[in-house]
Amino acid sequence: MAQDADGKPIDAGRGAVLVIPAKKQGMEKAVPMVIGGLFSPASYTPGSYSNYVYAKTALDRTIHSDPAAVTNVEEAWSFTTDGGDSLQVQVQYTRSVPVRANLELSVYSGAKSDFYRIYRVEQATDVVRSTVTGLDRTQRVSFKASGRQLAPLFDGSEQLISITAIPWYSRQIFLPGS
Repeated sequence: MAQDADGKPIDAGRGAVLVIPAKKQGMEKAVPMVIGGLFSPASYTPGSYSNYVYAKTALDRTIHSDPAAVTNVEEAWSFTTDGGDSLQVQVQYTRSVPVRANLELSVYSGAKSDFYRIYRVEQATDVVRSTVTGLDRTQRVSFKASGRQLAPLFDGSEQLISITAIPWYSRQIFLPGS
């Protein structure tokens, strides 16, 4: 669900955002920086970070709970731009009890280095796979990126370190000084 500043419903965007940890000169620690994104509907592009591209988006999701209360989730996401870039993600996993969290973070733009937004978030997270903890509740994972813009970023040498499902998410967005 998405709402405008008056609390009225608006079309919720569907997208894949590419975020990297980046350290701006003079900063002590790395911060999240949006370097691009594939979004639908077109009204979400180029977006606040000035680097989103319109993509036709499809999502298939199946959730099955058995009599023993074991819940399995399957998701398939597809993003395709008019320029030929494509991102495909498929995951199948067993759901666990999510952890509730509140956080505040500043997210910077890769296109406009002085621009950032402040997010105040309340969410539930379910860590499905983590190389740090050795946790793995996935049955299947597939990630494919292709096209002129995406292929240089995903050349096959990348390593999957974590998958986190976020079953619910509430975010307030602020600009600096507000």
